[in-house]
Amino acid sequence: MAREKLDVFISSDQKEFSKERTNLAEAVCAIPFLTCTLLENKGADSADILEASLKGVRDSDIYVGIFGRKYSQITLREYGEAVRNRKPCLIYLKKARNRDVSLKEFVEQELTGQFKYHEFRDLPSLTQQVERDLNRFIFETIEIGLATRAQKKTEAETLIHKGQVSSRLDATLRNPLAKANEALQQGRTLESLIYATTVLEVALRNVLKDKKKSMDGKSLGFLLKAALDNKIISVVEVTRLREISYLRNAAVHQGDIPSRDKVAWIIENVQRVLERLPCN
Repeated sequence: MAREKLDVFISSDQKEFSKERTNLAEAVCAIPFLTCTLLENKGADSADILEASLKGVRDSDIYVGIFGRKYSQITLREYGEAVRNRKPCLIYLKKARNRDVSLKEFVEQELTGQFKYHEFRDLPSLTQQVERDLNRFIFETIEIGLATRAQKKTEAETLIHKGQVSSRLDATLRNPLAKANEALQQGRTLESLIYATTVLEVALRNVLKDKKKSMDGKSLGFLLKAALDNKIISVVEVTRLREISYLRNAAVHQGDIPSRDKVAWIIENVQRVLERLPCN
């Protein structure tokens, strides 16, 4: 089941920042697409405190680290776990005169070289800055996602054109799905998906042309309906092939690339149909 929200892990000394943790968790949950459950509110766990906190970091999507006056070994371990697991990190340092020596060394020797952190004075300023930074992070992530989807769509459209040309040239080959299988073995799942569905599209178009039907420029979905109407494929086959058509559209228009196993399933079902078509 797809998750609807990103999980934010708040890391800090629990005693020093007890009020801040509660307020920040509530503020985070009020931001669209985000949720936050403090470790101390997650209920009983068979793991010890350190193990549970490190697991919480690994399972989260965004790490928010808050450092103040007191040195906390667990908080520093949580920070290290976030860095090792390459979590997006937002760091906040409370202005303090009498900071513990060990924490001061950590800030100066490690934290300063790793991240640009924000210094704060009180709870209201911390809450406002965290909200501002998280909203900016969400917007930037959406921008990156949109750019990635656009890039994948362009790539898919290019592959469709190449696949159509290749399928016409390879129409007489014993295994027209050879390129799809080769791409799948090499881990190029999008390319494999496009080749397999384009082979199906070209094959259906050729069969329907033999029946005096003009199918130039028609979509795969239209071709499937026409093939069913002309009793070229069965109702059971068209159900599976419509799912394949949906997966292809999701890859081309939304950038949702199916798993390797799903693409292998697509190739298998396309192969079964090709073996039954009159032109094969």
